[in-house]
Amino acid sequence: MLAAGLPQRQAVAQTEMDVQPGVVISASSLKEHLDDIEHLFEAAGFGSMKGMVRIMTSEYIRGLDQEKPIGAMLFFEGDKLEPEVLAFVPVTDIDDVLDTIADLVDIEEDGDDTLLTMDDGTELTVRVKDGFAFVAKNPEMLDNVPSDPASTLGELPAEYNLSARVYGQRLPAEFRAKMIELIRESALDSMDEEGPQADLQRANFEYSMRSIESIINETDEIVAGFNIDEEGNRIYLDMKFVGLPDSRLARQCAAFADAPPSRFTGFLLDRAALNFHFCGKLLEEDIVQADAMIDELKSAGEKEIDKQVEKGEMTDGEAKTAKRILTDLLNVLVDSMKAGVIDMGGAAIVSEDSLSFATGLRIASGGKLEKSVKEIAELARAEGAPLEFRFDTATEDGIRFHEVDILVPENEEEARQFFGERFKLLLGVGDDVVYIAGGDSAKELLTECRKGSASESDLPAAQANFHLLPFLRFMAKFQDARELKMIADALPESADDRIRMTARMIENGEEVRMEMQEGLLEVFGKIGQSMGGGFAPPEDF
Repeated sequence: MLAAGLPQRQAVAQTEMDVQPGVVISASSLKEHLDDIEHLFEAAGFGSMKGMVRIMTSEYIRGLDQEKPIGAMLFFEGDKLEPEVLAFVPVTDIDDVLDTIADLVDIEEDGDDTLLTMDDGTELTVRVKDGFAFVAKNPEMLDNVPSDPASTLGELPAEYNLSARVYGQRLPAEFRAKMIELIRESALDSMDEEGPQADLQRANFEYSMRSIESIINETDEIVAGFNIDEEGNRIYLDMKFVGLPDSRLARQCAAFADAPPSRFTGFLLDRAALNFHFCGKLLEEDIVQADAMIDELKSAGEKEIDKQVEKGEMTDGEAKTAKRILTDLLNVLVDSMKAGVIDMGGAAIVSEDSLSFATGLRIASGGKLEKSVKEIAELARAEGAPLEFRFDTATEDGIRFHEVDILVPENEEEARQFFGERFKLLLGVGDDVVYIAGGDSAKELLTECRKGSASESDLPAAQANFHLLPFLRFMAKFQDARELKMIADALPESADDRIRMTARMIENGEEVRMEMQEGLLEVFGKIGQSMGGGFAPPEDF
């Protein structure tokens, strides 16, 4: 299922093969894997142990060619759900390989072939040709193997340690329908059975399922690849989705690529512990579906208000006001969606004893939003809520700023330790933009983000960066965790301890990358050292 859910367009050599595979799975050479594992030991601070890697594996890789990649191909016939599998492993001496696995399987010679029988009775046939051992459950698969099987993997072994390419249109229609059915059943089983929240969940699910069905049925190729990039000092997972021309996916990605320049690139601060950016243009059909979703959200909200009235927790007058505010807020959301562009950014600055954040969002009808916030303030005052509002405290570049203090109750000791006695919020509203910032340095951070611009010239459509070390130090002090503080103090200041996600639009599709920079390995190494070689962290970790 994982392989079938995974694409990139690439010509793949299939010289002697009459049938094209639906899925191709690739593993780079054993030498590449062993080199990368040793590199990970070195980066994590266990360089003295890296020599153990080859010593521990030497007995298990005898007879294997360590310079060539390993692969497998899945072939589908008609509407059969179970594919025929043909795998290949590069060998220098097949007898050494068979000796290694002799305790795990029964081995029987059959002319030029070797039969392997598993404990569960499964039989596999092995045939060696041109330096590769081909393995198949159906021996007929071995009658037409490629002379250069590595070429069937295309560029995958060079780009990734482990990867898979799925040719969506080569998967049987019945197979794709089964995938959709399993996803639907699994999601429905996890939903609430009744109530406003259940209604909203189902509406959101139906909206999501349209995209899922489109990806499964209209995908040309998908590629998933994992790589340890020694030269780039990072580990990453790529997912590439390529839709058929004029498919929903292709049109959505083309629309995102056609989005206007973002107004929030300044939130991608290098010094931020967390930052994100997202900018894209919507298809008309997505706007229609989002409009329907907002209607469901309104209905669910009104039902929840009615429940508060039934419980005596809200008067009819208060409920009427609450529904009007809800309608006004959702109308702002509707107007913003109809503008056809989603554009936002955010950043958080974290030190040992403070946290500040700022975010910005392109909207429509900023005046309506401002009016609703002032009505909410009136309700809060009437209810005696622990909120203090100060409106129109400043105006800059057409942005009207308002301040909100959230008073943290005395009995909420942990919250007070985290936020202080007052948590300050700053709200900035313009005709087509809203800013929200919080924390001790909210105003300064928001000003920096508004005035700045990202250093990258070719920004992806979406990006998020998480810098681990500041959060470690903040949580070490907040939780008074001795072991966590020891780890944080032992780590040097570094710019390469980030987790990063990026999404870029490509022809007829998109490429998503989840990346972990190598400095994080040192973090894990320190954690491992603090455990003293054990498998569980200290009690206060």
